[in-house]
Amino acid sequence: MWLTVLGLLLAFVAVRYFRGRLLGDVEMLAFGAMIYIALPFVAFEQEWLLEMPGIEGWRDLFQAASNTRVQLAALTAGLAAAYLLGRRAAQATLAKLGTGMNRPLSKPVPAAIAIALWSIWFASALANRDSFFQGYSIDYDTGLLGNLATVNLIALATVLACRQHSQAGTAYRMLGLLLLINSIALLSLGGRLYVLIPAIALMLQSLASARSTLTRVRGFVVFVIVIALLLVVGAVRIEADLSNRFLAYIGLAEGLFTSMSLGSFIQHNGIPPLSTPANFFGSIVNFIPSALLADKANLVPTIQESGRFFESPLGATHLLVAILGNFGWLGGLGFAGALGWLFGSVRKVAPHGWWLYFYLCSLLPFMFFRDGFSIFNKAALFNGCIVMWCVFAVDRTLLREHAPRRRRLRNAVADAAART
Repeated sequence: MWLTVLGLLLAFVAVRYFRGRLLGDVEMLAFGAMIYIALPFVAFEQEWLLEMPGIEGWRDLFQAASNTRVQLAALTAGLAAAYLLGRRAAQATLAKLGTGMNRPLSKPVPAAIAIALWSIWFASALANRDSFFQGYSIDYDTGLLGNLATVNLIALATVLACRQHSQAGTAYRMLGLLLLINSIALLSLGGRLYVLIPAIALMLQSLASARSTLTRVRGFVVFVIVIALLLVVGAVRIEADLSNRFLAYIGLAEGLFTSMSLGSFIQHNGIPPLSTPANFFGSIVNFIPSALLADKANLVPTIQESGRFFESPLGATHLLVAILGNFGWLGGLGFAGALGWLFGSVRKVAPHGWWLYFYLCSLLPFMFFRDGFSIFNKAALFNGCIVMWCVFAVDRTLLREHAPRRRRLRNAVADAAART
């Protein structure tokens, strides 16, 4: 059953891609579902990678999810249907979210953002210079990783906004350079997913105007190369063999080991109809900068604290765990419908794609499926929407303040021309 689901999802994404369609939220969700929902069931049923490290432990924890594979398939189908209904509802109405941010930024604003982000990056890098390129000889520095991830996301949002309106000035190039250098730094810390996010967003934006099959084939080749390089980096960090089989294991491990939390959740909680969304709404605490609240992570209510016990040995929280632990299956249908309405409303702002839409879509295939709402909500709502809304609000204020001066200058030039 799940092998058929995996094949259908793969065919859907491939057909949409090579037919030159605008890729967006539906395709990114289908891609994430392949990796995090379908693949673990297929790997369990087909007994893949039995000899690889950690697979036996994964199978033990995932057993409960495999036992309820039909119910979980029905839940996944229900969530998908609710999402598409919500999306259709947005398309059938006049709902458009964030239209005020669908315009060019004035030149000083990207420059100010570049200066601020480079300053944050240098301060973080210098203070933690011994943490880079250490492989797994040291533990993850979550504070440093969080700072650099935030820099990457805000730089990405600004770069996407500049690219949409062909603002390729010095500030744009400095932000692009920051994305490149910061991505290398994140790779050295183990933050591969925060490197994939800019790659996906920039690819989606580039493909929006690339409809020919040849261009799509080239884009696919580039994406495969990026994925291969990230797999090699993962293998090198743990000083492992670079055989094809081990690289395949590294590629599958992300989805498999994330699904450990799903099997554990089902084992201890079943599939609850309703849950308390304290973790979802409490994620607003994570919006506060770490410089103002260093221990904010301890203040965000966890799913376990709401009475839903599960184990997550490697730290990743499966999407279905996040949904069932916060809303239950019944509340999850409402959440999926609301999320579909949100993406449908953002999608309508620009028929051929909008920088904020591409930014939000880039978070879906990985972060949404494995990082929980605490991290996803901050990246999507705070960094992508609130911070960038503030940027555009400041930009509007600057434009209003300088508009009378520009009008006076234009009038003076016109008067001088008339006198001559």
